[in-house]
Amino acid sequence: MKNEVILENIRLADTFLKRLIGLMGKSKLNSDEGLIIRPCNSIHTFFMKFNIDVVFIDSDFKIVDIYIDLAPWKISKIYKNAKFVIEGKAGSLAKLKKGNQIKIVKKV
Repeated sequence: MKNEVILENIRLADTFLKRLIGLMGKSKLNSDEGLIIRPCNSIHTFFMKFNIDVVFIDSDFKIVDIYIDLAPWKISKIYKNAKFVIEGKAGSLAKLKKGNQIKIVKKV
């Protein structure tokens, strides 16, 4: 899996309002789309219309935990070590494993 692109099109939610809204209101995500929520150590899927995969990441870009196919109206645990979260379409992050280190690359 080294250097494999998992999500090509990611939005950043790094303000209070963007984090509050997250993926609410979207009717779907494409398999290459995702959302980074920063800072974040816990999420909810209230008002969501579809299942998602969720990856909690620490300051060393290591995966703290993963939720695969998380349904609407659920709440995650709080992960003290998590600094941000990546959310993607259900199944799109299933290749990732707890303890893996990720890399985020900005396209120019």
